[in-house]
Amino acid sequence: MDMSKQNLKRNFPVSGLCAALCAAVLAAGCTEKTEAPVIVEAAPVSVAAVSAGTGFPVEIQAAGSVVADLRVEAASRLAAYIRDVPHREGDRVKKGDVVARLDPKDVDAAVRTASAKVEVAKAALRDAELDQSKYSALYKEGLVSNNDWRKVTLKRDSAKSDLEQARAALANAEGERVYVTVTAPADGTIVRVARREGDMAVPGMPIVVIDSDADPRFEFEVSQKARASVRPGVVANVLVDGFEKPFTGEVERVTESADRISRSWLARVKFPAEVSAELRPGMYGRVLIHGEGETSRAWVPLEALTNRGGLDGVFVISDGRARFQWLRIGEKRDGRAEVLAGVKGDERLVRNPTEFLVDGARVREE
Repeated sequence: MDMSKQNLKRNFPVSGLCAALCAAVLAAGCTEKTEAPVIVEAAPVSVAAVSAGTGFPVEIQAAGSVVADLRVEAASRLAAYIRDVPHREGDRVKKGDVVARLDPKDVDAAVRTASAKVEVAKAALRDAELDQSKYSALYKEGLVSNNDWRKVTLKRDSAKSDLEQARAALANAEGERVYVTVTAPADGTIVRVARREGDMAVPGMPIVVIDSDADPRFEFEVSQKARASVRPGVVANVLVDGFEKPFTGEVERVTESADRISRSWLARVKFPAEVSAELRPGMYGRVLIHGEGETSRAWVPLEALTNRGGLDGVFVISDGRARFQWLRIGEKRDGRAEVLAGVKGDERLVRNPTEFLVDGARVREE
């Protein structure tokens, strides 16, 4: 047997195995079933409607803070170095409490100088009076001319006037000692310490600033749109942080002109005496005022609101699908939320959307 026949016999089993495997694979492919396409049914949903803003009075809300009705600055009338400022920001003081002490060296020196001038003027007056006394007897006897007598009298009168001026200067210098100690002009709380120990006190420049505790106000800014509704005498409810119930007061005044940068007016709310006792300058809060007319914005039911990816919004039904619409929400009341931006007012919304409802899902209105 030649070599070609031996190789053929040796290789035949391998070729047969390969053929068998190919047949098995083809058979398996022929028996594989083709899956039918999945049909997603539309989910049944309940429908809610966007409502117009009829029946809701306009409400004006603004953030603000409690401020003192009276802010006073304790300043010095002297130019002197400050020795001591015994209080710091937040300390409560009474009228007359010492808030700063100045170095009295300059004042003491002025008092000593004025006192010395008084003594000199006294001596000059005594000398002038002695001369007048001597000339008086001679003048009566006709031994002194009228001109000499006039000069002696004038000298006496001038010395008396100099003494009066010296005494006035001494009184003024001694009066300056009062201003070495700076006191609080009213009861209140120190809100700012403008000068410290070692600083130079400048006349008219504040050393400490004090907010009076009497009759605090709530101050806030009013937009141009709300300006007509915020006027003196209008009732205002102020919710201050830290208090559960709002405080009721009334608008006291509104500035006549708007700020050129913010385009807003500054308004103040005044409270009754019993309310003012609970408020302190610096407290933060929000004011609520019922304006005139009705709001024209759209309102959506709270049950239609949902959150997707950190955004508040609703699912709007359009062409059989639920489309997520982001909303900018205002206030919430009476089971509805005010929409500042996002819907027009004629949309149909999915009521109580589940967490499984996604944007673009097919829905069927029930």
